[in-house]
Amino acid sequence: MTTIKTSVLEADFLNDFIVILPHDKTTITPVLKEKFFSLLDPFWHSEKDQLDFFQVFNTGEYFCQRKKLKYDFNENVSYWSTYSFTGATKQQAEEFKSLLEDFFAASREIKYSEVSQAVEKIDKELIFFEQRYEKKVKEKNEMLAASDWRVLPDVVDSYPGEKDMWIAWRDALRTQVIKMPRDFDNNLEFFKYSFNIKYPIDPKNYFKKYPDGKLEDGSPAPEFLDPNDANQWVGYDAEASVDFVNKRLLNIIRYAGNYKPTYTKIRASVLELMKKLDADQIVPIDWDNYYIDETEITP
Repeated sequence: MTTIKTSVLEADFLNDFIVILPHDKTTITPVLKEKFFSLLDPFWHSEKDQLDFFQVFNTGEYFCQRKKLKYDFNENVSYWSTYSFTGATKQQAEEFKSLLEDFFAASREIKYSEVSQAVEKIDKELIFFEQRYEKKVKEKNEMLAASDWRVLPDVVDSYPGEKDMWIAWRDALRTQVIKMPRDFDNNLEFFKYSFNIKYPIDPKNYFKKYPDGKLEDGSPAPEFLDPNDANQWVGYDAEASVDFVNKRLLNIIRYAGNYKPTYTKIRASVLELMKKLDADQIVPIDWDNYYIDETEITP
């Protein structure tokens, strides 16, 4: 079978981006590019023989465009001459590809740190609060969508009144009005409100909390959807609805609520490169928050 030659990685240092195909792309800041070039072996990049573009194909072949500083003795002037560099072996090209993949990961991690810290400083930007509102509405709508099947005509109750409880729960969600930022005197008040919104737990969670509808001492539990029972009203969609599991959204919500993961797993080679790039000089980084992915370490 003939292998169709396709690109798997492209590093464009003229336009400052790296693409890991088919669709993973990150931009490179001028500061990072300068630091990266300073770490490279002169075999790939030097002051007078600079790397412009590097591309690797699924066949192991590569294309490398460079520019060399030359001098025209007739005109008495220096100039840059672009050429295709072919002096690397297949192994050297593969090693350089791995380095570029690490640079890609390091650039993205640094960018993530920059964005995360910028988000933490946002307190009065209207778009931030509008997004908070949209997220809360999305949570409600997605919980309803995820539980649609619970009230289908051909779904049989597993206990008396089950479907009626689901209908009541969905109705409580549907009729819950989520206020908009403009309904508050200031953005800070809306921000506080957005984290105090409570969702009713669904029937399945209710019976997990109150088996057989009873308390531990055997007495009757509070009625389902009792507005005065704090145990039945929670702050996160994943705690309210067993049918809706969206960890990424939950992490975003908790992060916005000042929840910060303690550690970030990272490849040893990426962490080493981040340190060589002096990433902590570009954006404040706590190196203790990273730990090595042991599966990436070669014995």
